[in-house]
Amino acid sequence: MRPRIPDALSRRGWDVAALAAGLAGVLVASAGALPTAVALPLLAGFVLIGPGALVQTMLRLPSPTRWLVVPTFGVAVVVVMTTAMAWFDAWQPRLSLAVLAGLVAAIAAVRLLPPVGSRVPAG
Repeated sequence: MRPRIPDALSRRGWDVAALAAGLAGVLVASAGALPTAVALPLLAGFVLIGPGALVQTMLRLPSPTRWLVVPTFGVAVVVVMTTAMAWFDAWQPRLSLAVLAGLVAAIAAVRLLPPVGSRVPAG
């Protein structure tokens, strides 16, 4: 029997991580004059956590696998996005970062809302 590696984050924890990373990406995209010492860690946090954490919650990967998939998927999304921008001669990195980060933050926020039918009516 293989030993299980405990996971520090539950499904909701990964959604919270994706939301925080998405908001960090939106902040970097919207702020024009952030110092590099501030913008670089925020951008790295978004790329390495945001899209991958969102996908991980949907796929429910085993613990050792998710720690590899989360950053790898984020880097892959950014590589595909920048390649597509260069290929179609539509180089807008700030706009594409804002759209991608906003999409990640919005999906994570919706996933964190309680289900519609779970509210008990008062009375």
